[in-house]
Amino acid sequence: MKKTTVYVLSLIAALALIGFSIFFLKDQFKGDNVWSSDWSVGVSVEDGIVAHETSLSEFTISKAGDYNFSFSWLPSGYSKKNVTEVPSHELGFVTVLLLFDKSKDLVYATASGAMTADTTLTLSPGTYCAEYHYLTSIEQYEEYAAKYLCGAYSAPYWAREQAGTFASLQKNGNWTMEYSMKVSSLSDASYATSLGMLMGFLLGLCLVFMILALITKGNRLKSPKYDERQEIERGRGFKYAFFCMLIILFALSVFSAGGFFDARDFLVTYSLAMFAGVNVYVLYCIWHEAYFALNQKTTYVIVMFFLIALSNLALTIFSYFDGILIQNGKFGYGVLNLFCTITFFNMFIVMLIKRCVNARSEDSL
Repeated sequence: MKKTTVYVLSLIAALALIGFSIFFLKDQFKGDNVWSSDWSVGVSVEDGIVAHETSLSEFTISKAGDYNFSFSWLPSGYSKKNVTEVPSHELGFVTVLLLFDKSKDLVYATASGAMTADTTLTLSPGTYCAEYHYLTSIEQYEEYAAKYLCGAYSAPYWAREQAGTFASLQKNGNWTMEYSMKVSSLSDASYATSLGMLMGFLLGLCLVFMILALITKGNRLKSPKYDERQEIERGRGFKYAFFCMLIILFALSVFSAGGFFDARDFLVTYSLAMFAGVNVYVLYCIWHEAYFALNQKTTYVIVMFFLIALSNLALTIFSYFDGILIQNGKFGYGVLNLFCTITFFNMFIVMLIKRCVNARSEDSL
């Protein structure tokens, strides 16, 4: 059997094993601490009075930790993506949400459009009750604000903020409200994310080796050979990349201390520094003809970089529509594919420009 066939079959087996592992393990980190529910409630208002004043939902947490809460309350036909399009004058009430623990102590409270924003809470083991209340008057809202929302502000302040909304409410009508609630453990999600990133990296690595095996026809790759000038330029590239990362990390530290962003957004902020350093090093070396060895062909590398950029662009688009790229107004772990897309497209474009510049220089001689 030819070397190429052996290599390709081995890599296909590795790809199949990794793919099976992703499929088999993707649900293993959800644990017992994930709960979700969807339901509908018919709400009737007659002469400004709600016939169905409360909707309840209970869930149980088995271990202490940080949990992400995702809520949704919308009239039938709307979704969280178009919540801002729901006109308040089409409803006859304002919805508020209260979350209590087993001792009936308030854990979380929110109202109106803010209920569509996910939040993170630290919970202890026990049973929790989510109560949806329907308010039809400014007096009811003022009482609610005084009891649950007041801190730095007064109840009349909250009431004045909602005065226009209550004035536009209908006095009579029937509405079907679609509710959903999801409680997920942040630690379990981080394990699943780390596993997915690791498996994705291994999958990409196997694909790269498969492409190389096909290109080299199974022959062993020659050790790269760089001349003295190239070694000097590569050293300069490392130096510039190091200082670039150092400056970015320092700037991120300053911005974090100033409260411009949360230092816990480790994935995006520090990945940005890493990818910036990679871009500086690779692009500098490519432009100074020190990235490729003297005995290395570059055409297949250019093609490979372009394919990798396209695949990451596709993953970025999928992440955006799946809600992984941007979560709660912030970049999620899907941003890594965006950084990879930018990096490999930069490399591809600079390599083409350099080739054109070199070709023009040769023609002018």
